[in-house]
Amino acid sequence: MLYGAWYVLLADQLGGGDLKLAVVSGAVLGWQEWPAVADQHFVTAAFELVVRLGGALLLIWSLQAIVYLAARETHVRRLDLALRHGPFLAFGTLGLVLA
Repeated sequence: MLYGAWYVLLADQLGGGDLKLAVVSGAVLGWQEWPAVADQHFVTAAFELVVRLGGALLLIWSLQAIVYLAARETHVRRLDLALRHGPFLAFGTLGLVLA
């Protein structure tokens, strides 16, 4: 839902591929985390699931921020070019699934 809002409100910043990958990533992460919270009360389980998915987003964005700062400091990439979000979404999701 968050990526959908960004796609609508900030059309220049997020592409359709990133939106589709975010949907798949959320589905995979939700599916992986659901057994950990399924045996609790519905409200508690929903809250814990949202917190876990929020932590996943924080990891994905932190990964991208670290790479951006490293590229900026080493002058590998011009600052006016944006880093694509899709690879970080994929690597962050894969890392969380494997962890």
